[in-house]
Amino acid sequence: MTLRDLAGLYRLPQWAKNLFVLAPAFFAFRLNDPRTLLQALEGFFAFSLVAGGVYVLNDLRDLESDRRHPEKRFRPLASGRISPSAGIIAGGFALLGGLLMGAFLGVEPLGLLFFYVGLNVLYSWKLKHRALMDILCIALGFVLRVLFGGVVAEVPLSRWIVIMTFLLALFLGLGKRRGDVLLEEEISGLRSSLDGYSVPFVDAAMMITAGVTLVAYLMYCLSPEVMEAFGTSRVYYSFVFVLFGVLRYLQNVLVFRRNGPTKILYGDRCFQALLAGWIGFFLVLFLRR
Repeated sequence: MTLRDLAGLYRLPQWAKNLFVLAPAFFAFRLNDPRTLLQALEGFFAFSLVAGGVYVLNDLRDLESDRRHPEKRFRPLASGRISPSAGIIAGGFALLGGLLMGAFLGVEPLGLLFFYVGLNVLYSWKLKHRALMDILCIALGFVLRVLFGGVVAEVPLSRWIVIMTFLLALFLGLGKRRGDVLLEEEISGLRSSLDGYSVPFVDAAMMITAGVTLVAYLMYCLSPEVMEAFGTSRVYYSFVFVLFGVLRYLQNVLVFRRNGPTKILYGDRCFQALLAGWIGFFLVLFLRR
């Protein structure tokens, strides 16, 4: 087992999703505080290890279908580079390591990690095969990341952050399912939940979710408590980056047929520039406080 195979087993590129753990401290302008930053980073690595173990569990469950998938067949377990028994050991090590880190962070963080594991066990064994329930589980997973980040960093969470996280994750998940539906038309039997989806349905759902997400973000920017927290009424300027980020994601999914949020994040320079601009905007707000 090489380090490259181990990284693939734990899906290190997917760890970008766990940056949501840092979101509460980021929006509270607390990442410059050494104690908060250390706690947030400990939370990030704890959640990433647990998520890595969950990925192994999911891959073991889907071993046969992954071997027929044009991309997933190259994963360490599906390709045979790592045996199932070695995968169980590696996955258990990651889960145990993440949960132990969570225990040091406190009872509540540990409880959220156990809830995340339980949710993903249900997802892998049952819910991923039910249309809509599968993307609901994915969205809840992102909400748990934010809740976990708020607890470990000791930052009170705005209801808007929770709402926007859920809506954004739902939107991204629908984009991923659209690619799966297109692939299912070429190779049948990859995922039973796809029987409950079609391209027109997913397209309509993405439009609805995108619209609601944008409205929620704008309401967040214009809410009095947010303007007071940031010390300015110009938070809504950041809406430009969010709007064009959503449009660019839709363009990638609907026009370019790129499948997967992480692929778009790592492969689309325009999307990266919009994300960097959005982060930079909040850094400017922080420096001007």
